[in-house]
Amino acid sequence: MLRPTRRPARSLAGTLVLIFSLALIWPAGSVAAAPTPTTGGRPDPAARGEREPAVGSQGVRPMESDTAGGPDRQLQRLGVDRANRGPADRAGRAPSDTTGVAAPPAVLAVDSGAPAADSFGGWFGIDQTTSGFEPPDPWVAVGPDDVVQTVNTRLRFSNREGATRADVDAFAFFDLANFESCLPPALPGCTPIEIEIDGVADPRWHYDSVHNRWVGMILSWHCDRNGALAGDDSLGFLNLAISLTGDPTGDYYQLFVQYDYLPDYPMLGISADKLTLSANEFLLNDTADCTSGEPFDAASTTTFDWNELLTFPAAPNFSYHFDFDHFSLRPAVAPQATSNTIFVVGEQLLPVDDPNAATTSNVVYYRLTGTNATGGVVQSPPQDLTSLGIIPPFVDPPAPLQPGGALPATIVDRRPTDAIWRDNVLTFVSTYPCDPSGGPTETRDCARVTQLNTAPAVPSRRQDVLIASSGRDVWYAGIGQSQSGILHVVYTQSSATEGMSAFDRYQLPSDPIYRLSAARRIVDGGAIAYNGDRWGDYVGVAQDPRDTNAVWQGNQYTKSGGIWGTRISQLQTAGTTYVAVPPVRLLDSRVGNGTTGAFAHGVPKSIDIAGRGGIPNDAVAITANLTIAGQTAAGYASLTQTPIANPSTSTLNFPLGDTRANNVTTPLSSIGGVSITYRGSPGRTAHFILDVTGYFLANDTGATYNALAGNPVRVLDSRFGTGLSGKFLPNQPRTFQVTGAAVPTGAVAITGNVTVVNQTRAGFVSLTPTPQANPTTSTINFPTGDVRANGVTVQLSPTGQLSAVYKASGGSTDLILDVTGYYLENLNGARFVPLTPGRRMDTRFAAPQEGLSGPFSANIARTLVIEPYQGVPANATAITGNLTVVGQQRAGYVSMTTTANNNPTTSTINFPLGDTRANGVTGPLSGPGSVALVYKASGGLTHLILDLTGYFR
Repeated sequence: MLRPTRRPARSLAGTLVLIFSLALIWPAGSVAAAPTPTTGGRPDPAARGEREPAVGSQGVRPMESDTAGGPDRQLQRLGVDRANRGPADRAGRAPSDTTGVAAPPAVLAVDSGAPAADSFGGWFGIDQTTSGFEPPDPWVAVGPDDVVQTVNTRLRFSNREGATRADVDAFAFFDLANFESCLPPALPGCTPIEIEIDGVADPRWHYDSVHNRWVGMILSWHCDRNGALAGDDSLGFLNLAISLTGDPTGDYYQLFVQYDYLPDYPMLGISADKLTLSANEFLLNDTADCTSGEPFDAASTTTFDWNELLTFPAAPNFSYHFDFDHFSLRPAVAPQATSNTIFVVGEQLLPVDDPNAATTSNVVYYRLTGTNATGGVVQSPPQDLTSLGIIPPFVDPPAPLQPGGALPATIVDRRPTDAIWRDNVLTFVSTYPCDPSGGPTETRDCARVTQLNTAPAVPSRRQDVLIASSGRDVWYAGIGQSQSGILHVVYTQSSATEGMSAFDRYQLPSDPIYRLSAARRIVDGGAIAYNGDRWGDYVGVAQDPRDTNAVWQGNQYTKSGGIWGTRISQLQTAGTTYVAVPPVRLLDSRVGNGTTGAFAHGVPKSIDIAGRGGIPNDAVAITANLTIAGQTAAGYASLTQTPIANPSTSTLNFPLGDTRANNVTTPLSSIGGVSITYRGSPGRTAHFILDVTGYFLANDTGATYNALAGNPVRVLDSRFGTGLSGKFLPNQPRTFQVTGAAVPTGAVAITGNVTVVNQTRAGFVSLTPTPQANPTTSTINFPTGDVRANGVTVQLSPTGQLSAVYKASGGSTDLILDVTGYYLENLNGARFVPLTPGRRMDTRFAAPQEGLSGPFSANIARTLVIEPYQGVPANATAITGNLTVVGQQRAGYVSMTTTANNNPTTSTINFPLGDTRANGVTGPLSGPGSVALVYKASGGLTHLILDLTGYFR
């Protein structure tokens, strides 16, 4: 907990006009309409002369940069500070009730044999000198292009390479020098009055990828100073900020929850339809230092509906629950929001329990379901998982060691510090006493990671694992899970000779329980002793919304002079290697292969990939060809990892009545599948076909990628005798050599672009490693008279050849193949990193950061910066994605090259007038991390869209 010095009111240049008639508006019907508690034994507030919490709005505020920092401030030692909850204060009472079936003990982690994670994009963040406060309580949030770091009183907004976009004082961001509220808030139509905010603490930021919003939160409080404001008493607030767009430095809508208590140790919980705030409520007195020495009263959750928060009402409905016998509630964050339930874990205390005196506490668990708009949020009956014999209790750990002796006994305690949820598994962390050797010889601090299966009504234990190190203390862990399901645990480690350092270990979805990777030291605290008595209560670990194998962390360490510093980095397992296969059809909805029945508009359908057709269960991404057939309305399709009814990117665009295909390189979900959404018009349907040409593995058993230096190389053009001479005739496969020049001998697969031209009959072409007169898969489909291209990733024969067959009822065609790169079965090339599809460029709209805006003019090349946006780092060598042309004024083609070229020798996508068309691309990046694009036509303009699906490095 930290307190800023008082400062004069300050104005913000360019402040927007509030979107409400008052700066503060309370819910209709006043706070009396708030739902009554569903659990717990807290007396009626009216009987106690206290007010229920209320929600107020601060309207819309722009971001204000404050790189110079605010005035000097002093650390406020609060009576409800964690310093008053350490082992030294815990005596004289029996622990919480632990009767019931004894739970199995937690188990020491075993080395899985996996290497340590790579730590990329790391930069040093804020330190104690910059912040001026102890402790930092560091947190991190990550978006497609941005990283937000918070420590007490400070917010830093950076791009993914660490370049600061804004450095902001938290007090100023929430405009707390001009804070207003109604006293009491229940009076309808009251006139807000200025409230002096005496302190702020525990800022936290989160990026919600489902709603494309940033959420910020901070705790603040006001001390009454013996009735300085008539009718007032001391108050606590949770201030909430929600961005209006996906830009974290843009405008935010602000609101707050007002308490008669100090809402200490707050946390955010996120589901698909709800946002929950939790807090430990401590009584306040009416003095100038109203927080000193006051007792714990209750733990609470406050829940809002996402749909109301996104429409920026004056004061959204909310549901408020009191849990008198709970402490340190942690509502889980579900980054992908695949459930409408919020899962909560905390400490179970008896009604007479004092959390300051306890040394153990049982594990309590419950769910929040429903919404405020549909009858109210419902809290399930709490379940004491310790008494049920499922999970051992939280137990106070010993004081950790550092150079020069033990740290203060109050520096760490037993409470759960973080919780996440996905795929019916709730994961939470705490610090726990254990012997790293497994025996009774020494007791050290150990990071405890607990997982529950939440599908059954009574959850079951998945694992309860302890991370320990002989002779060292491992404590205050944070947890994060990548989209591909890799669980990372980031923790502080110290010893008698080792200053506080940051470490990471991870567990793959395929790993047995209780097995974790080798440890990665993220940053070394040296042999420096920390000279403070507070280290903080948690460390933020955030899922990367683009890089499917990555999380980001912002842990702290000891710096010269005995102060704290933070380090921000992306944690990622090694990139994937590639295994090419002869094309195999894993989806054809026309015949019930992969799914049954046609795809309906706006209804995503999932298809299992891993474990079928020779694709192994541990595949993490695929290359494939997606074909649309039988559509009853024009539209587009989007292929994603998980079901998304309204996707933000597209994979395949099509008119009515045109069977067409597009190459894809795409990640698989954590359970080995993909999802396809057809967007046409209500009531319309379509069929899809998916032919897989290879897969990626998160190990070293496959091949690595080599992008061709410079522009693509043409290895086949039957018009001019390159590779083969003469037209292709129907049903007669022809073989041509690929390796030997630009593509070396030994290449097992290539990436490139195949183009059909001069076809006299509609049909399709299939590329395969060996000749097939009647192939079971297709590479490119086309009508008569349409020059059409499609990207390819295709396996070569052992002799480095490819075969092509033209399937039609007659006629002939010419074929062109341009190669952009190749795979070799060694580890010397680049590894593939799959991304959740993200839009890097759409020239129809204003440019996001360094994107391109405005249409392309014919024959004038333009350069698009790729790195470091949408998850592509500065050391990427090539990208995969989807290039779409829309609104073209003349027929022609677009060529994507590494550098600007007004007259390229190869093409990437060909198109007639008036046809929105897409093509999958795999292409190299230039040295500065960019690509060039040129629209080749006899004149006119066109718009281009580029969605990224992965990169190589």
